[in-house]
Amino acid sequence: MIKIFLYQSFRNLKKNKVFAFINITGFALGIASVIVIGTWIHFQLSFDKFHSNYRNLARLTMHDYRGNKEEKIIYVPTAFGPGIKEAFPEIEEFARFAEFPQAVFKSGGNVFTESGGYYADNSVFKIFNFPLISGSPDETLTNPFEISLSREMAEKYFGDINPIGKAIDIEGNVFTVTSVFKDIPEESHLQFPFLLSMPTLQSTDQRFLNWDSMRLHTYLLFNIGTNIPDLEGKINTLISQNTKVYDELGIVTKLQLFSEIYLDNSFQQGTRIKSGDKRNIYIFTVVGIAILILSCFNYVNLFLTQKQDNDKGIAINKIVGATWHNIKSKFLIEMLIQVMLSVVIAGFILIIFSSLITKYVDPDFSLVLKRFSTLGISLLTVFFICLAAGIILSVIITGYSSRFNFLERMGKTGQKAGIVNKLVAFQYFVSIVLLISTIVVIKQKAFLFNKNLGFDKEQVIYIPMNKDLIPKYSVFKDEILKYPEVKNVTSRVGNIDEWWDGGNYWTTGQTFNEGVGAERIRVEYDYFQTLNMKLAQGRFFSKEEKTDLYNSCILNKKAVEEIGMKDPLGKEIFFNDEKRIVVGVLDNVLTKSLHEEVYPEIYLLKQEERWYGTIILVKISGDVKSTLEKIAQTIKKYDSENPFNYRFLDDSYAALYAKEKKLASLFKLFTFIAMALSCLGILGLTYYSTRRRTKEIGVRKVNGARVSEILSILNKDYVKWVVIAFVTATPVAWFAMNKWLENFAYKTTLSWWIFALAGILALGIALLTVSFQSWKAATKNPVESLRYE
Repeated sequence: MIKIFLYQSFRNLKKNKVFAFINITGFALGIASVIVIGTWIHFQLSFDKFHSNYRNLARLTMHDYRGNKEEKIIYVPTAFGPGIKEAFPEIEEFARFAEFPQAVFKSGGNVFTESGGYYADNSVFKIFNFPLISGSPDETLTNPFEISLSREMAEKYFGDINPIGKAIDIEGNVFTVTSVFKDIPEESHLQFPFLLSMPTLQSTDQRFLNWDSMRLHTYLLFNIGTNIPDLEGKINTLISQNTKVYDELGIVTKLQLFSEIYLDNSFQQGTRIKSGDKRNIYIFTVVGIAILILSCFNYVNLFLTQKQDNDKGIAINKIVGATWHNIKSKFLIEMLIQVMLSVVIAGFILIIFSSLITKYVDPDFSLVLKRFSTLGISLLTVFFICLAAGIILSVIITGYSSRFNFLERMGKTGQKAGIVNKLVAFQYFVSIVLLISTIVVIKQKAFLFNKNLGFDKEQVIYIPMNKDLIPKYSVFKDEILKYPEVKNVTSRVGNIDEWWDGGNYWTTGQTFNEGVGAERIRVEYDYFQTLNMKLAQGRFFSKEEKTDLYNSCILNKKAVEEIGMKDPLGKEIFFNDEKRIVVGVLDNVLTKSLHEEVYPEIYLLKQEERWYGTIILVKISGDVKSTLEKIAQTIKKYDSENPFNYRFLDDSYAALYAKEKKLASLFKLFTFIAMALSCLGILGLTYYSTRRRTKEIGVRKVNGARVSEILSILNKDYVKWVVIAFVTATPVAWFAMNKWLENFAYKTTLSWWIFALAGILALGIALLTVSFQSWKAATKNPVESLRYE
């Protein structure tokens, strides 16, 4: 019996090539899409789960409730970790990470500029699953000037030689390699190629055990079963006993569970911490389910449109003695054959297009697709599709079993048409929602990349300042300024798009408690002119004003507004133990991500001898390649031992919106797939509809009907349902995108033309799809149409 059913199933597929193609292609696209979405979501949710202690790990954070909003900060004072561990027995261990700036590493003949490392406590290798390849967790990073390297970095400097005990020179300081760890997995929010011992930082910084200075990340390993709210209360009490600063400022310390860090982007994470967005997980879960439903609906739609033919077959089978079990088995076998063919095609789609998805959509895709978990996701996807389609078909078939008089109902299709039209409307509802969302995401991405930030970032390169270049910087600057392509050269401490230093500031008549948090930025005299920043009041720093170096400052408008200064010029401001006179007010410049509002900024002049974290900014024009070669040659004259490293400033800002760029690519991909599925479905329906109305079309043409009239008759129903889909999809898309845009402090508007364009595109695509078949039917010779049956 099964052999007969298989034969009949393949015969039916061959007989109905168009429907078979649409069904199988639709299923294949759906399966491939769900696998892509499933692997991406699985990868996002797997972050940090490889740590065996992830359930009882937390990060210390600070929540600033001053002003009208809550500000969440991941940097806490260095004393918090050891102080909390000593005070509370439920804390098993702590680990701290302090960011280390870009620096030149030398070992033997190998010289490279390295970045992304941290000062870290020895406990890092005890509470996290970062396995050591060589070295002991108890004996590494315990003393000043010790370093632990990743496997990749160890091979880069020492090849196959055991690096333990070897020396690496870092900006004049010699560090001893005490361990080598495995390369950090991609699904870790902490990423680093090397770690320096925390005692190194402690020996060089007198503020290290200060309870007031916020400067590093601190993680706590607590006992399983610990009451987190109670522990937070005790931690804040302990902090209050050691310093009153945070109580006076209204800043509260909280614990953020380790498993929540990656997907929580409400914190000021900085640029080093990998982060995702749980809202994107929700979005693409819905998209994946929608595409899966579209695939199933295509099959159900085409099954219903062929119902009259199927009814004849069922009637004949019943007459010759077939049971309902036989009939259901026949349909299920045919459906399973189509699904399995779809799985094979989906596999080819993934193989063929995986490199394109990796390149243009998500670089992590090639990594996650190779994992065994992907196979499980794929099998579950196929099982779900088969189960869903099988249940739907069984319900449809058995629904007729008790009340079906086959010979009487063979020509009645009104009920079927209503169901089919509703399914078509739902398909276009999903497609239009995705289309509107795609246009909004692309528009927001363009807004982020093109918004006027208040300074000129184009054709500006920044070069890390090496310690060896500091005494020769002035001569180097004068020399490259002689090149006609170099417009200006300046320097500052810290990258422009990163938070480097900050704290509370206040003015005359105020106390420390009434102050406001601000970023403090140390710059060279010509910094503002180089980046074409504009003054709102006062003047820039000047070399002619000898007091500017230690007595003057420039505030941005936001800082003036936050502190409540009416006439800021000439007024005093205070921070730490320093006092400065305001000589200028800068227009607000958006130097950080546009997810956040502009922050109060205090600009100070940079002391000449400072090099730690300093970058050189060079504004160039003309031939970029030749200019870079000239600058590289000039740097070699004054710093021959260190490599020339540079980066374009606009590239740094583009990197801030990598998630939005990826999101736009994913939306475009899945909107295309949803539209393709909808078009396949409507193409199949049109094909079947025109085939069944062939004689009617012939009669109308014989009676004088024009081609345009026939096209109108065949297309009007589909147009009506697409319009209904647009009307219902618009408010849903508006609500969803409005919520998504709340993630940005600076955002585009939901203009009316976005919705109009989506509606026109959807209607145009539907008409083109329908008209392809309608035109063929309308232009057919009426003689052939009349003798069709």
